[in-house]
Amino acid sequence: MLLLVSWSLLSPDPYAVVRRTSFSWIRTLDDAVKHAAAFAALAGVTASFCFRLLNSLPTCVIIGLTTYAAATEILQGFVPGRSCDPLDAIANSVGIVVGLLLATSAHSFFACKTAETASISG
Repeated sequence: MLLLVSWSLLSPDPYAVVRRTSFSWIRTLDDAVKHAAAFAALAGVTASFCFRLLNSLPTCVIIGLTTYAAATEILQGFVPGRSCDPLDAIANSVGIVVGLLLATSAHSFFACKTAETASISG
């Protein structure tokens, strides 16, 4: 997931791969929506992985995601055909928050269901 997000943010033409496919509609989405969606997916997968392995979400993971979002936005300023846009940085942050909220909600929901099932069968 990290490699896919990195490539899509730092490639001069990330749409070259989907241009002649059924996914070409992605090009029509607003840029902020694409940024938010990419970071929501990255944050959601990362948080789910942390919950699965650690049963918690360490603060360093949140800091790492935020740092990565800011760094990729700054690096876009050095990629031909791309630019560093503060609105994209905000969209990245919104995506991180949404992804973390979804993963945390899912973790809480399934933890409750597992506890209910254990108490019923126990």
